[in-house]
Amino acid sequence: MRFLFVLFFLSLTACQQAPKNQEMGDFTSAPGWVSVFQTLTSDTETTINILRPRLAKMAYIVEAEEPGYELQWDASKAEKIVSTTTGPHIHWAVDRIHVKNLNPNTTYRLSVVNSWRKKAVDWRLFKTLKVNKKQSRFIVGSCMSDSHAFEHVRNQIWDKMLTHDADFLMLLGDEVYVDDFDFVKREEASEFDIWTRYIDSFRKIPLFQNRQLIPILAVWDDHDFGTNNSNKNFKNRKAAEKVFNAFFGGEEIKGVYDRAEQGVYFSFNGFGQTFLFMDDRYYREPNGQAAYGQWGKKQHQWLEKKLKQSQKPVWLANGGQFFTKATVVTRDDGSKKQVNETFIDDHPKHFANLMSDLKKATSPVVFLSGDIHYSEIVGIEKEMLGYQTYEVTSSPLHSYIFRSSGKEETWLDNPRRLISVKEHNYLLVDSEVKEKSLNFKVRSYGVKQSDPYFEKTLTVKK
Repeated sequence: MRFLFVLFFLSLTACQQAPKNQEMGDFTSAPGWVSVFQTLTSDTETTINILRPRLAKMAYIVEAEEPGYELQWDASKAEKIVSTTTGPHIHWAVDRIHVKNLNPNTTYRLSVVNSWRKKAVDWRLFKTLKVNKKQSRFIVGSCMSDSHAFEHVRNQIWDKMLTHDADFLMLLGDEVYVDDFDFVKREEASEFDIWTRYIDSFRKIPLFQNRQLIPILAVWDDHDFGTNNSNKNFKNRKAAEKVFNAFFGGEEIKGVYDRAEQGVYFSFNGFGQTFLFMDDRYYREPNGQAAYGQWGKKQHQWLEKKLKQSQKPVWLANGGQFFTKATVVTRDDGSKKQVNETFIDDHPKHFANLMSDLKKATSPVVFLSGDIHYSEIVGIEKEMLGYQTYEVTSSPLHSYIFRSSGKEETWLDNPRRLISVKEHNYLLVDSEVKEKSLNFKVRSYGVKQSDPYFEKTLTVKK
């Protein structure tokens, strides 16, 4: 009996005493303890946002990645935390760092250090962008449900996406389904609900756990704004703006990145091109006949200013589609329902104003959108703007696909459609500015096959 007691005592003390080289307990720097987002980036600067446990004391160290790299803790090397954003009763916070004096030809390591234990609990690799190039490769996607129903697609599609070695990633809305029916009632999302659903998504989506970061340029649409088909009357739009900007926002970079004072719209200049990301929710009017109903007058005037300043081809990005006509169906009870949101029919007066302003612009414009749960390219006739252009729509990455019950797939009616696919997919775009024209190739990739679902090479010149 005494022998058994001694064995029990030894086992107890063994559990309490850590090995000498691990006085602070076991530590792993495997990815996933925090979620990391690289956002706005130039050739020498970048913003990185980190979702970390609320009470954890974290420090962030950036150093050039070299063979045999080993972190040497030095508090003086820690990057300044530009801001920390928290929410009500949330166990997580978002830290922001803005790193300067970088070299675009260098790979850097971001070490996430537990300041108390002076050990790295996570780390990532990142680069800046060679924004002075005239060619770019970027990925366009939208609609990223965190539902268990898409677990098989979610892991595969992000793994495949990162094999393309793209310069940056463009997300055009519904990055988070705040109003997922299983969690939040439509039109009732509180600030707590918005925070919780963002954290749910970003703790689960592989993109934010991967070792290799990629600059993310993102705007929202209705579901990550807070509720389906929403507008400026959504009661928690200020809370939604706060949360979205905490995750996807960045610090201004002169000549490269200019952000809105309110809302989430911004501009990005790089690769001989101008990218204008529009906010179709914060200022959106419920009145379809409002003169600036889609974006609001203030945002539209900002767009006019950017168009006048730009001598480069413009990509005009919006969460919802521009040119697809509204599709209206008859319910069993005889009532009518519009099944899609679209600029041209939801706000026709604003759409006419936009077309008028784009005709006056010196630079050609190509349109980008998401939302509709299939991808397509549509041709915009020369009569519309005075030159042939296109709208490119990318959706969904991993979200619902509305299949037909019949033998043939059904689509929203769009006579301008050139090519399309209804699968979980994203678009890979290779673009080049040459002799005042924008030449680009668009390819749709998904998880069901290694080859593209479709590809199209196009040129736009004014």
